[in-house]
Amino acid sequence: MKAVLLDRATLGDVHLTPIRESVSSLTCFDYSTEEEAIHRLQDADICITNKVPISEATLAQLPQLKLICVAATGTNVINLNAAQQRKVPICNIRNYAGTSIAQHVFSLLLNLTSQTHQYIQDVQHKRWSKSPIFCRLDYPMMELKGKTLGIIGYGTLGQSIEKIAHAFEMKVLIAERQHADSIRPGRISFDEVLRCADIITLHCPLTGETHHLFSENTFQKMKRTAVLINTARGDIIDHHALKIALTEHQIAGAALDVLDQEPPPEDHILLQDAIPNLLITPHIAWATQESRQRLVSQIGNIIRSFQQDVLINQVC
Repeated sequence: MKAVLLDRATLGDVHLTPIRESVSSLTCFDYSTEEEAIHRLQDADICITNKVPISEATLAQLPQLKLICVAATGTNVINLNAAQQRKVPICNIRNYAGTSIAQHVFSLLLNLTSQTHQYIQDVQHKRWSKSPIFCRLDYPMMELKGKTLGIIGYGTLGQSIEKIAHAFEMKVLIAERQHADSIRPGRISFDEVLRCADIITLHCPLTGETHHLFSENTFQKMKRTAVLINTARGDIIDHHALKIALTEHQIAGAALDVLDQEPPPEDHILLQDAIPNLLITPHIAWATQESRQRLVSQIGNIIRSFQQDVLINQVC
């Protein structure tokens, strides 16, 4: 079988041996537009895409396509209904980045609570050298021990976060879905988490219910000393409301690894001005070397299984 990888650059420097060994030929392109994808997939049996969209119109021009592998967990780049109608199975990647994301969440959290980035900049800018005392105490710091962590989304990632939080001797609250009719054992209401948490971390999927889950109304329910971390999806947060919440000190800080548009325009609402209590990283929480290699290995497993008439990680 012939496979085409449409956006090789999104996987970085990992080796593709697990995929190459599962197909007769693998053609890679660093980047592809959807229009280019139509041409590049003409002779392909298998399409591998991370972020290149595959629409109904594209599928209509690729009658020979037998399998689409999404090199990510989210499959919103594929028109699933169209693929299902054409009997082209869609398979995604699962449970490959939990360790990487959990590590990044606490990296962001420790930066927010210890102001590490600010102090490193002070050293680089020679401010420590000019200090009248042996250290600098310019930015407030706090310990995680005894603080309350609210987890929104209690799947594999949320559970990984909980384990690390307990190692820091934090109290953990698991949020029930907003507006839920009942509360499952071990969880508390969404609004109660907002009211009690010192730190809130997001690990829920982006759906109609979670779009702008954190908005002006949500921020008003949080502690003024609370911080928010988002490594899930950008549109879970209303960024206009977040900027107001940060600049007017409705909450103490936020750290984001995802935005509502990626890459963001230079005039994005959160990039226009320096916001001291906001940290942003460029969607890298998932991207350790080990995590990306697990992703590639899983694609190889999916293709090998497919050739044996077994579908794993099938979405539709």
